Amino acid sequence: MAYAVFNAGGGFNPNADAEALHYAMLGSGCDEKKMAFLGARNPFELEQIRVVYQQKFGKDLLTEIKKETKGNFEVVALQLFKDPLNFDVDNLNAAFAGSGYDHHAVIEILVTKSNAQKALLREHYARKFGKDLIKHIESEATGSMQAFLTSLLAPREENPAVVENIAREDAQRLYNAGEGKTGTDEKTFIHIFTRASFPHLAAVARFYQADTKKHHTLSQALSSEFSGALQVALEAVLNIAEWGIMDYYAVQAMKAMKGAGTNDHQLIRVTLLQRGVMGPFKEHFKRKYGKSYKEWVHSETSGSYREILMNIIGDT
Repeated sequence: MAYAVFNAGGGFNPNADAEALHYAMLGSGCDEKKMAFLGARNPFELEQIRVVYQQKFGKDLLTEIKKETKGNFEVVALQLFKDPLNFDVDNLNAAFAGSGYDHHAVIEILVTKSNAQKALLREHYARKFGKDLIKHIESEATGSMQAFLTSLLAPREENPAVVENIAREDAQRLYNAGEGKTGTDEKTFIHIFTRASFPHLAAVARFYQADTKKHHTLSQALSSEFSGALQVALEAVLNIAEWGIMDYYAVQAMKAMKGAGTNDHQLIRVTLLQRGVMGPFKEHFKRKYGKSYKEWVHSETSGSYREILMNIIGDT
């Protein structure tokens, strides 16, 4: 599956939008709430607004937004202008900035990608940043996470057909590599979880609970055998295999909001990753959690930051 392409919507007027932005940023201070309509525009439309803004006012719109806005509103507003491919490569590069790296961001971006998308992502990353993504990962991640992420970028089996006896054998291999021995053979888990197809992994999970001696779920086995970033990574793959990509992102969004405080970086990232499929995503989220995504986000945010997210999410 290639990267999604946004199409222009109806009733869109780039001239009116450019003027509204100009007046919102005119003079001292900036009225961010009057700019929050940007959340209702897709990248195709936003690029038209940027062109018109340059023509009418002789300034680069993104430079002006960066200069005039601040905080989470600024982050969202600037990220909105990126198409899905540029959003991914920019966020990956940012995740590796500074000391250490943001494994949550890297996992959320890479774990859902098809082989075609991974190839495009690597190609664009090298062209934009002059770095090979795998070599960059190798320079930032260490040990089992380095092995997981580099293996994740290799082609995954995408044939949806499941050979049950092979799935049953892989379930036994995982048991023998984890709960069935002292210590954990991480290499076996990493290989199966990054190379097997998602339908195959779903079958492995079924056989794991049915056939292994302890009758634990594969998810329980991951919790008992792993910790830290690798546990997060393996659980992400299993979530997608058993429940689908949309469910995985619903879980990540809830993690960002539930409990004390809100992980705004994760909330912004997940919301923008789901922007192209927001309608189905909202439906799934509400079925899963019994309350709309818009209600959850509204209760966890405030001010102009809330307004721009509300426009991205759209009607409940």
